[in-house]
Amino acid sequence: AGTLATPDMFANRAAIAVGDGVVGLALAPGQFPTLSLRPGDVVRVVETPRQGDDAPAQRVLVEVAEVVDVSPIGVQGQLFISLSMTTSEADEVSAAASQHRVRLIQIGEE
Repeated sequence: AGTLATPDMFANRAAIAVGDGVVGLALAPGQFPTLSLRPGDVVRVVETPRQGDDAPAQRVLVEVAEVVDVSPIGVQGQLFISLSMTTSEADEVSAAASQHRVRLIQIGEE
């Protein structure tokens, strides 16, 4: 109360819709398609097999996710990438990411 409103006090994008979630991923080179990935780009999220698994198959966790934010972290080309998806997809992606088994594939928008 009593403070003047400034533009910094307001979000410049819409709130997350009901049923949607945003997942943040700290990814190393090779886990994301390009260093020029930017907000608005569309990616597919895949879960890679565990080391030592017989089958080299990967499983699609999210067919279409939108990049919300990209920020460099560390000095080895790592990126922190935030993706928008449904909450159920976010749960699966978070679990796979905790085991360092997530890769992104950039796809064209339909």
